[in-house]
Amino acid sequence: MSGSLENIRIHGSVVGGLEKYLASLGYDLQALALEYGLTLGPPEEWSTRYISLVEYSQFLERVSSLLNDPYLSLNWTSVDPAGGMKQMVLAARFAPSPLEALKIMSRFASIAIDLSVCDVVIEKDTVSYCWDYSPLVVKPEQLTDRFASIVAQRFLTGFAGASSSPLEASLRRKQPKNSSLYRQMLGGPVKFGSDINKIIFSREQLTQSNPGYDGEMFEALIELCERRLADTRKQGDLAALVQDVVVHRIASADLSLELVARDLGMSGRVLQRRLAENGTTFQEIHDRMRRDLASELLRNTGAPISEIAYRVGFSATGNFTRAAKRWFGLPPKQWRQQEAVVPEFLRSTMKKS
Repeated sequence: MSGSLENIRIHGSVVGGLEKYLASLGYDLQALALEYGLTLGPPEEWSTRYISLVEYSQFLERVSSLLNDPYLSLNWTSVDPAGGMKQMVLAARFAPSPLEALKIMSRFASIAIDLSVCDVVIEKDTVSYCWDYSPLVVKPEQLTDRFASIVAQRFLTGFAGASSSPLEASLRRKQPKNSSLYRQMLGGPVKFGSDINKIIFSREQLTQSNPGYDGEMFEALIELCERRLADTRKQGDLAALVQDVVVHRIASADLSLELVARDLGMSGRVLQRRLAENGTTFQEIHDRMRRDLASELLRNTGAPISEIAYRVGFSATGNFTRAAKRWFGLPPKQWRQQEAVVPEFLRSTMKKS
């Protein structure tokens, strides 16, 4: 896996609860990880290292298929409600109010997982917790279920007896055959196929005092979260910052050095010089991110070639085909047939693209 994909990460502690859950079903996590290409490292390092979010999301989808359980992440959350977010969830438990708890779960989410969006949107009568992933995460369904259920369960289980049930959830994932378990785990009606993942709460409920507020415990846990956050931030790595901007604008056919420089608060000339000092260029980063996303979409989805071309920023399929030949040595359709790991039922759609 290329370095750019490895830079989109999730904390290794997320697999601890998954290991126990799979063991209860008679499966060995390490054996499955080896078979499905998830690089975990030794168990004693899970609590101190990060793993690839792209690999992890694909792994969850493949395990879901193996178990014939499309609701794997919801069933798993019912027995392991916090996972790798335990420190952040614990800090939220002792917050002054549910609203402050929700802000904590936005502010420190990056300790556990790299998200492209993680915001709390406060409106007149509602408060929404919104999140999304990098475009490189092309298999997000189980990941979305897991993250949504962790957030919702913190509020459904309450704050010293005072619960705040979500009014509604909107998820980007596809409509499942049965949505009853989603309503149970997320605490309210659930819509699917949304533009962004969102859990909506009553503002009145969230602004009530938390009966379990503990000032000393809250401050101590916030300090721990701050330290963890500082450890995870990319400091001084300009190439990584450029990569983050590029990947979130990857579908734009007119993405340029100047546009990225503007997002980073500098001139195009300064950005070009600083990247050169780091041994790279904007074009190299842009090309690598396009290649990586194209590879993920070709390998792991049944999306038509024309759609993939658009999603990686090409206005014409012919231009994408030429780029794919340069990247992979083959036209995209041939490379996909050689490399694809998508389910059999999607192969018919691939033949038409």
